[in-house]
Amino acid sequence: MTNLADHAANPGTQRRSTVAHVSRIIYLLLDGLFAGGIAIQVFFAGAGVLVNPSYFAMHTTFGHILEMFPLLMVIVGLVARLPWRLVGLTALLFVLFMLQYFFLYGVAAATGIVALRAFHAVNALAMFWAALYLFGSTRKLLRATPAVGQQAPTPSIA
Repeated sequence: MTNLADHAANPGTQRRSTVAHVSRIIYLLLDGLFAGGIAIQVFFAGAGVLVNPSYFAMHTTFGHILEMFPLLMVIVGLVARLPWRLVGLTALLFVLFMLQYFFLYGVAAATGIVALRAFHAVNALAMFWAALYLFGSTRKLLRATPAVGQQAPTPSIA
């Protein structure tokens, strides 16, 4: 029989509820869609600059859809019982997305320096990196901690 100290010493042996397990899968899916969405946003922005300015309308519309993902991810991350570090980074992802509007519209008005609007693109890189980091971390958690009723993965010798 194991006690709480055994579980705390070896978190890989802990089991999650089915709800937490399914929530982690949903979180992983949302995060992957968000990261892919950022790549699509970069495509639309590039096409707007290099092909036809009408692509900026798609960039804007798709951005409004994409902004919901980090907030959903925070909620799902809490249900999934993700570590606070990951939930906090997900909340930061939401803040970074909201900063996109400031970089695009507010920074030039506040400072008078139009060139600072370029931080809109730099911030997109930060969001993409954070989304990839969250994806990798959540994937590791899914592999390391099986749901109740599942067998833990056996380490391979290679």
